[in-house]
Amino acid sequence: METFNEARLSIVLQQYLKDKQVLTPQEANQREPVFFEFTKMMPVKLGVRLQEIVQSPEELQLALKKNNMPFLMGVRNGRVCVCLGPEASVHDEIRAMCQAAWISSTLSSHTQQGKQGHWETVHESHTLMDTIFSPFLKGVEAAGWDTKRTLLDWDEWRVEWKSKRN
Repeated sequence: METFNEARLSIVLQQYLKDKQVLTPQEANQREPVFFEFTKMMPVKLGVRLQEIVQSPEELQLALKKNNMPFLMGVRNGRVCVCLGPEASVHDEIRAMCQAAWISSTLSSHTQQGKQGHWETVHESHTLMDTIFSPFLKGVEAAGWDTKRTLLDWDEWRVEWKSKRN
């Protein structure tokens, strides 16, 4: 399979973060568990309603901080939640899933995080992806991955939000 699902994308991203090596589809497929074994990781929910991420204007501001992408993300009820804007492309979906996987991995290894720590991790993920996503995407395309479509399990919700301009 040359298209990303959550498991394959997580495997390829973790390898890339470790040593900048991009696995080919064949290499990642060999590492993909037959039964989804990411139970020790914080679950990721893709395509959620806005209220699953933010429940106040202050939280909306936190979700928008350091974020210029057509998606919002946050941590609620022990899950990383991603909300897509209507203009989100397939590449935006891949980036959002990469960020969500990184947040999941990071928070799963730090159990004492409170709500404020979750937002700091979300903000760190935006900074990280601003740095690594473009070379990562070029690398996966060169390795033979199909980035024109995915098998990521998105719910159908799309949300529009507006930022105040100063």
